[in-house]
Formats: sequence, structure tokens, C-alpha cells
Amino acid sequence: MRLCQLSIAILVTGALSSLPSCWSESDSDSVSRKDCERLREHLIDVRMQSVTSDHAQHRIAIASSLDESFLSSCVDGMTSSYVECAHAARDSDALAACAAPPAP
Repeated sequence: MRLCQLSIAILVTGALSSLPSCWSESDSDSVSRKDCERLREHLIDVRMQSVTSDHAQHRIAIASSLDESFLSSCVDGMTSSYVECAHAARDSDALAACAAPPAP
């Protein structure tokens, strides 16, 4: 159980920490803390879709991995277009597509 929580926390944190490098410099509009809090809740919900047991404990583990440092990096580095895309994503594949570079 603890190993599963740790694995989920590492997976979520690792995936999200790599996202800022995917954003375009030209898309530098600002994002509010409230936008980032909404996004954090949505990311937790998306991640919970694959959880089959111990839901409360998994939710706590995922939420703890998206702590204040996530909110700070979101406000300081995410664009509104990324936040909108990620918030509209209904699964992990759609989230990954938000961070993908645009097609030529």
C-alpha cells in the first residue's frame, strides 16, 4: 500500500515537473493561483481514474505531491492556454497532448 502511494506520488510529480520545458516562450500569459488550485484538483481527479482501491489514501498521496511548490511553479511558469487545455483533459493521454509541441 505505501509503495503504491509513493509510486503514484513520484509518477505525478515527475510528469508535472517536466511540463514547463514544453511550453512556448511566446505563450507567456499569466495564470492566477485560483486557476492553479482548480487545475491541481482536476489533475488529482484525472489521476484517480486509474485507482482501484484505497481511494482516500491515494488521493492524499497525489494531493501531497501537488503541494505548494506545484502551485508556485504553476503560477510562475504555466500559461493560460496550457491550464485551459489541461483542465479540459479527461484522461492522462489528453493531459500529455497538452504538453506536446505543436505540429508543424
